[in-house]
Amino acid sequence: MPKTKFLLDANFLIIPVQFKVDIYSELRKFGDPDLYTLGLVLQELAKLKGGNVAFRMFIRNQGKVIEIGGAEHADDEIVKLVKDGYVACTLDKNLKERVRKAGGKVVFLRQKKYLEMG
Repeated sequence: MPKTKFLLDANFLIIPVQFKVDIYSELRKFGDPDLYTLGLVLQELAKLKGGNVAFRMFIRNQGKVIEIGGAEHADDEIVKLVKDGYVACTLDKNLKERVRKAGGKVVFLRQKKYLEMG
């Protein structure tokens, strides 16, 4: 089975710290996860309470960082990468709509307890 490329946003990476949901085991429900985030997202994450813990969890789960030169907004890059087959993982309503308009899939938190893809 091919791996599913999940692209995690800052507000998604913080879920285990904020809501005590194991996003890494939850993502396995949707396929063999290959985890990615953007360098820009890590800059956002560093500003969040619990961001350091969330980053360590991401690395411990073999997460990889994509560095994109010259990019200013993580959301714009996420929308571009979705067109290349990545599945966006975010809680951001606006980003979810943009990803869906671009023909992509989104994984999000439902009832602060589990993940759903749509």
